[in-house]
Amino acid sequence: MIVEQFLRWLTTASAEERAGAARPLVRACLHAGLEGPDRDTLEAIMMVYLDDGEACVRKALAEALAADPAAPHPVVLTLAQDEPAIAAAVVAASPVLLDAELVDLVAGGSLPVQIAAAAREGVSPGLAAAIAEVGEPAALVTLLGNHGAAIPVFSLKRIVERAGDDTDVLEALLERPGVPIGIRQSLLERLAVACHDLVLMRSTLREDRVEAILREAKDKATLALAAGARDEELRPLAEHLRETGQLTTLLLIRAACTGNIRFLREALAILSGVPPHRVSALLSDRREGGFRALYRKAGMPGRVYPAFRAAIEVNRDLAGGDGPVDTHAFARRVIDRILQQTGTADPEVADLIVILRRFSAEAARDGARRLVAETLQQPAALPGPEGDGLEDLAEAALAEEMGVDPEGLDAAADLAVPPFPANRGEADGGRPAADEARAATFEPEATEPAACAGDDLGSVDEIGPDEAEGVAPADGGNRRAA
Repeated sequence: MIVEQFLRWLTTASAEERAGAARPLVRACLHAGLEGPDRDTLEAIMMVYLDDGEACVRKALAEALAADPAAPHPVVLTLAQDEPAIAAAVVAASPVLLDAELVDLVAGGSLPVQIAAAAREGVSPGLAAAIAEVGEPAALVTLLGNHGAAIPVFSLKRIVERAGDDTDVLEALLERPGVPIGIRQSLLERLAVACHDLVLMRSTLREDRVEAILREAKDKATLALAAGARDEELRPLAEHLRETGQLTTLLLIRAACTGNIRFLREALAILSGVPPHRVSALLSDRREGGFRALYRKAGMPGRVYPAFRAAIEVNRDLAGGDGPVDTHAFARRVIDRILQQTGTADPEVADLIVILRRFSAEAARDGARRLVAETLQQPAALPGPEGDGLEDLAEAALAEEMGVDPEGLDAAADLAVPPFPANRGEADGGRPAADEARAATFEPEATEPAACAGDDLGSVDEIGPDEAEGVAPADGGNRRAA
């Protein structure tokens, strides 16, 4: 009798009244302990609600059933295929929908449905893969921000391929914990491409110059990523760079000459096929023969060998291992070591010296920025009781930083020689412009492994220090044969 009265009431009630009755109907059907014909009758009434012409009535039913594990599956599935706002309510929370059904809904659904699926409390790898494959950027951002979503690595790569240019997706990828380091580095590549197009549109620089600038910026960012990576992340990063053609000679020179020996070790292990622990032993060995043979087996170009040798020696002298080292001081010592071993007149290393000086200048600028940032974070110093001016305060701060007496600053300034002149062609005594041009267009060689006859890389007797083909002796050719 009550059911009959309710059905008659539905034919005359307003849309607002019918929507308001949805939740009591659900409670009566699912949680009043009804069984048999009475429950079937109430479920039939819910099916009648699905045919209601007013969206607000169907949405009220969807919201009432959304999170209920006892909700009738046919009703929920029908609501999930309704208008986007109605479907999103059940897709976001209903536990009765199967993963396969959710995948179909995402594939054929609208953006609200995709976002609702991405925001579910627990997103399975299959559903995450579906969203990564067909989801719009807003749905991908929601998925990446959902820490309860189990996103496979291949789906993260697919997101980068499909929407890596979207700034919101890029930010969500960078903020999501647990993203593999190789994928994070690939974001740098996508960012470099975007910057390339932007700079070309707004700059008067030649395209090749823009490409060189962006390549160096990307290499710096990659090595910064490597410097902050855990030991177990370095090998996947080096493998990713090799697979994508980014493990270049210039990148490895930068790594070596800025003290990033941990990354260099993993890169050499991959290129040479020598186990990392064996590479570590060779880098720590003061005898030159083992490292020279390792260098040859990695397929590295011979003319840049002095840079790697000097970097490893400086690393042993300064840190004795993988500890943090000031990159500017490290790069300067590497340059000085190369000049001592080869001489400034050696044409084989002229462009290499220019490159290393550029690395050192970059490190100096980075160090200056870091010093300014750290200084500004400290409490502001107030003038003393005698009314010291800003110049005196600046002089005292500089003297403290340099570790000298403030009165000696003037004398020190008279003796100081700037290591990086603004116009190197003039400051270096008329150095030919051709050297600068050759260094500016220095193309890194792709590092491919080369065959090596010797297996025991640590044996100086079996593989002499000067037997590596194409590797110039570090002393400019004056080394006696062993």
